Amino acid sequence: MESKFTGGVLGNIGISLLQALLILITLGIGTPWAICMRQRWICRHTWIDGQQLIFVGRGLHLLGKFLLWGLLTVITIGIFGLWVPIKMQHWITKNTHHVPPAGPTQQVPPVQQPYMQPTAAAPADSDVTMLA
Repeated sequence: MESKFTGGVLGNIGISLLQALLILITLGIGTPWAICMRQRWICRHTWIDGQQLIFVGRGLHLLGKFLLWGLLTVITIGIFGLWVPIKMQHWITKNTHHVPPAGPTQQVPPVQQPYMQPTAAAPADSDVTMLA
């Protein structure tokens, strides 16, 4: 099996410009979303042993982590800041998975519907009793 990265310089420049624009327009609050955008781009172009990577992290979740890590850094007078890069890498790794190739013998699981379909008819009004 082959491992490869298929991203190019123009894609890298494009994603970097989008990140900078997002961070500048939101005055830094968009940084977690910009990080997730970069990780998605990296994973979309990374293949390990013939399997593509996928990044499922969300900016809002990372924002919560940033706030927690920032608070812990302030409380510990900066000491927790030494762990933040490691915590960040843990979070990125936890949200990075591989997509197995769908072959003729492998079936992709169906997507769950956002609502439940009724399995039986609803009871008639006469069947419902009220408790006082």
